[in-house]
Amino acid sequence: MSRYFIESVQAKMTEGGFACGPVPGDVSAQVKVRDESGKEFYIALIEVTGIPCFYKTDTDCLDALLHPEDNEDRIDELMSYEITGGDYEDILRDKTAEYYPIYRYLIYIVRADQETYDQYADLKVGKYIDEIQVPDSDVEPK
Repeated sequence: MSRYFIESVQAKMTEGGFACGPVPGDVSAQVKVRDESGKEFYIALIEVTGIPCFYKTDTDCLDALLHPEDNEDRIDELMSYEITGGDYEDILRDKTAEYYPIYRYLIYIVRADQETYDQYADLKVGKYIDEIQVPDSDVEPK
């Protein structure tokens, strides 16, 4: 398994809305990583109504994922970069997946409250993903 250095991390959330009651907004997080060969890329997670989807791209895609209506020209392209989706249980069960440590990191960030994110995310930038302790998220199998 390759090692991945965390260059940057960011998270954003949409406003949410009202559909048969209040609904939370979509949440997304993205990490820019560098592999051992020096190649940089992004892995993003967007959670829509509790369903996660991960994307691997060469460019920042966070805003396009959260606001597809403003990025119609990129959405079809982004769909071709999806690397995994489904439910959290299945994603977290496959510990042999190439980006598993990054998945756990992004899941924790997306599932954390704002205060926890603020205290945690920046401390991990500038480190290798395999050198940091990622706490269990609320969707981590017990």
